[in-house]
Amino acid sequence: MNAIKTYLTGRSSRREYWISIVLLVLASGTAGALGYNILGNALGFFLWLPIAVRRLRALGWSPWLSLAPLGATFGFGVLVGMARTIVPVMTPETAKLVSVGVGVVGTWIFIIYLGARASLKPAASLDQAPRLAEVFD
Repeated sequence: MNAIKTYLTGRSSRREYWISIVLLVLASGTAGALGYNILGNALGFFLWLPIAVRRLRALGWSPWLSLAPLGATFGFGVLVGMARTIVPVMTPETAKLVSVGVGVVGTWIFIIYLGARASLKPAASLDQAPRLAEVFD
């Protein structure tokens, strides 16, 4: 359990982040290509969390932001569902396609932004480090 705690409280460089993202896409895509779509999605989500937590810590942001793509996709899906009741021309298939499409595009924008942004310089010692939203203390 200490190894998991140590990993999740660590920081990742841009290089480590992008290597992890490539491996994540390959693992999730392979599971999806083999016909295990639900497994591929679950694998992608649960592997995304520790990768994002480490990168968000390196940026000095709250690790809770790793859930932002999930919340944004769900929220946009609710908005599209409500718009479908107002605009009867939109079919359920179109509403689903729009919701998933915007969620995927938004998620990739978030992933690219995390990887492109420069990390904060580490503090000289842990005593001098600013205390941000620590989840696992």
